[in-house]
Amino acid sequence: MPVYDPGWPPNDGDAYRVMTDIAKYFPGSPKMKVSSTKRNGSSDYHDFGNAVDFYDAYDGDRGSRNMREFARWLWQWRGYYLELIHSTPFADDNGFYVKRGKSVDAGFYNEPGDHLNHVHLAMSHQAATELLQKLQKTGAPPKKAAAPKKKTATAKKKTAAAPKKTVKNYTVVSGDTLSGIAERHGTTVGELLKLNPSVTDADYIQADWKLRVS
Repeated sequence: MPVYDPGWPPNDGDAYRVMTDIAKYFPGSPKMKVSSTKRNGSSDYHDFGNAVDFYDAYDGDRGSRNMREFARWLWQWRGYYLELIHSTPFADDNGFYVKRGKSVDAGFYNEPGDHLNHVHLAMSHQAATELLQKLQKTGAPPKKAAAPKKKTATAKKKTAAAPKKTVKNYTVVSGDTLSGIAERHGTTVGELLKLNPSVTDADYIQADWKLRVS
């Protein structure tokens, strides 16, 4: 998009509030903080509320890497910015520098060095609003902690599982009758026939047959 240039001094200040909302869509470090917004006497976009400085609260190398990743994330929408300035201490890049929507080299801002400990972002209010609306439509919304689930007073009691029936078998020996087996095991011939559907004749069983008796 063409950058909306508010001129100098800017005529549409207080964009910093929108820029802090933009930063909430950064999916990286949870410790990305704001170190400076509107201030007087700096003779830059901060005076008019068009700039925000961000830093990572993690110390040392971890914080530096998180700030680098934040600047890299911002870099993809560089056409929206009046300024993006962040130096990095890493050999694989020398920083992220934008002026009025266009990439500039480190020398433009007398970098690297002055912005090692924070990421400076400046935008017009219109451009910031347009980018935020874009993120709201296409980006993942900021994550919120899930509210703890409340226990209901009418929680269902777990029903006790029905005890499993013990299966008991009997091996037929020579001379056995179905009625005799039923009598010894406290059951009836009819029940034995139900438990053993393979027995089709109550008067005919053979030795070594295995019968279920319970």
